[in-house]
Amino acid sequence: MLRSMRFCGLAGLILIVLHLDGSVRAETAATPDAARLAAARKLMEVTGATVALDQSIPRVFQLMQAQFERRAPKNKKEIGEVLVTLNAKYDARKGELVDKVAQIYATTLTAEEIEAVTKFFGDGPGQRYIKAVPELVTGAQEAGKEWGRKLAEDIRRDAEAELRKRKVPLQ
Repeated sequence: MLRSMRFCGLAGLILIVLHLDGSVRAETAATPDAARLAAARKLMEVTGATVALDQSIPRVFQLMQAQFERRAPKNKKEIGEVLVTLNAKYDARKGELVDKVAQIYATTLTAEEIEAVTKFFGDGPGQRYIKAVPELVTGAQEAGKEWGRKLAEDIRRDAEAELRKRKVPLQ
């Protein structure tokens, strides 16, 4: 879960960087060349996105195993054997997602942007940010929950007051 939060946080930061630029260049709309795709894959590695993707297939297998075991609780051994056999076949497919995401990075970002973001995340503050993402996401979620509770209470209080003024019976 922390890895998926990390991936989401990194993806969000990249989206913010793109949004701040505000322009869409013809270069980014074109089919990227092999060098730009390789640079996008390197960016994914530096940011930890590929690590998060590495964990996605085992997670799917865990979920599938739990589902099959609920459907056939007396056959856990056979279910485990089948899924272990299939794991190698499907684990090789994670490269498909890496390729698709790299394509998105490479068609969205210019070569210069990919290089700059890779450099940033490669060391120093970028690496510190990557390591801090789980804590940042947790803190943001907690802040959002608290803010949401207070907002809902304020809305409820103001709505009740206005409805009472209008003589609307509230139970």
